[in-house]
Amino acid sequence: MKTVNDKILDKIIGRSVVIEGFKKSEVNRIVNFMNNQLIPDVRGLLAKRLTRIHSRGLSSGVFRTKQLREMLASYNVMLDKGIRQMKGSLKTDLKSFGLSESQWTRNALQKSIPLDITLGLPTVERINSILTARPFEGKFLNTWWNDLSKGIKTRTKQQLQIGLANGESTQALTRRMLPVLDKSRRDVSTIVRTAVNHTGTQARELTYKENEDVIKAVQWLATLDGRTTLICISLDGKQFPVDSGERPPAHMNCRSIVTPVVKSWKELGIKKDELSASTRASMNGQVPDKVNYPEWLKDQSKEFQNTVLGVKRAKLWRKGEYKIDQFLTDDLRTIPLKELL
Repeated sequence: MKTVNDKILDKIIGRSVVIEGFKKSEVNRIVNFMNNQLIPDVRGLLAKRLTRIHSRGLSSGVFRTKQLREMLASYNVMLDKGIRQMKGSLKTDLKSFGLSESQWTRNALQKSIPLDITLGLPTVERINSILTARPFEGKFLNTWWNDLSKGIKTRTKQQLQIGLANGESTQALTRRMLPVLDKSRRDVSTIVRTAVNHTGTQARELTYKENEDVIKAVQWLATLDGRTTLICISLDGKQFPVDSGERPPAHMNCRSIVTPVVKSWKELGIKKDELSASTRASMNGQVPDKVNYPEWLKDQSKEFQNTVLGVKRAKLWRKGEYKIDQFLTDDLRTIPLKELL
């Protein structure tokens, strides 16, 4: 017989698949905007201005500097406009996602707990505040976008300065922009994926907090595959109090989630004769009997273990000299190998 916490875990894992699909659709939507509108626009602007510079000759350093400054000013305006559009559309979708995730979480809990109780929802204002009041990886969402813009501008200026100084053609200068624009796509994808994880985690967290009289803790769930990071492997299966302790995203592109742990009928103060035997059994408060990542990793091939942990760390782990969480500091930074050996 499955316990309440087993049932909730099943629902959360199923939901995580839906969330990964949402991440992918958001990335595709925003990157398509970049590919079809923003990038062609900025490349067209650069090509037009560079052609003008070449038509006047590259011999005059003063002329080059002035034209480059004017060109970059126009480029920056166009880039900022495009980034504002991406940022605004993502914020709109994340607000809707946060609300739906909170409602889904409340409903999943309500259906799983065999008690006549009504669970609460956080206010819309609290859900919407996730994007402005709760940072991930040390920065707020707006800051991530602003840093993206600054990085693209800096790399663009550097590449054009080098190319113009070398007397390169318009075509060669335009080619210099390809790595800059390719990196911007990857950076946008990372921001979007991490922001979705953050919004979902915080929306669920606010829902757990709203029902703290029923929820006693949360448990970390890492994805069981070869792309899982050392940080998430070390946290997998660990429990934290509601509204404190570590939460996903633990890093950019993090795929980990947490699942709630419902209090037992005893912890809820319910008398034995008020519940049936089957309800008491399902409300025993035990966490799901889930294989955590280190246990799962033991059953994988040596080659897979080496890929996940690195050859030397995997060897130390297999010999039993280190547990996986001993490869990290208390603040979850990877300890250099030279300090371990």
